Amino acid sequence: MTKKWDVVDLLRHSRHDWLNVIQLIKGNIALHRLERVDEIIDEIIQKAQNESKLSDLKIPALASELLTINWENHLYEIELEVIGDVQDLSAYEQSLQVWCKKIFSLLDDVCSNSCENQLLLTFYLVEDDLSVSFDFQGEIQNQAVIKDWIRANEKTGTNMTIKEFVMNSEEVLLTLALVK
Repeated sequence: MTKKWDVVDLLRHSRHDWLNVIQLIKGNIALHRLERVDEIIDEIIQKAQNESKLSDLKIPALASELLTINWENHLYEIELEVIGDVQDLSAYEQSLQVWCKKIFSLLDDVCSNSCENQLLLTFYLVEDDLSVSFDFQGEIQNQAVIKDWIRANEKTGTNMTIKEFVMNSEEVLLTLALVK
């Protein structure tokens, strides 16, 4: 989460992503799988809506990092979701950046590279109940490392607290409550 992208790199990665999607749509049209084409288009719309909401949360540095993170070398793919109404999260940006960086690095250290790993990062913005959830699905090689890290970070002294933590060999769910 530290690479600074120049405009040419951003456009190159974005163009590559769009070409992949267009090829996927074109291939499904050739196979007469129009229902799948419709699903792909719905997925694109949902992704664009989530990215738009993320961009409006007044956390520009974090949003920039999250919108480009899949272009970096990680052992998992990140999907973003924003549930609820857009709110001003600028007071939480620095803390969220620190937590995201630590969690992403931790997952890189403990998840297996022999399977497809997914991380759903969800911003829950429902009235006064603000939280951010990290839901990892994949293969964890060392659960003890995560448990130790959670114990060490439970009392962060920041404007966030751990609301929920669940883990097994194939899932880690960590939800942070944003404290006003």
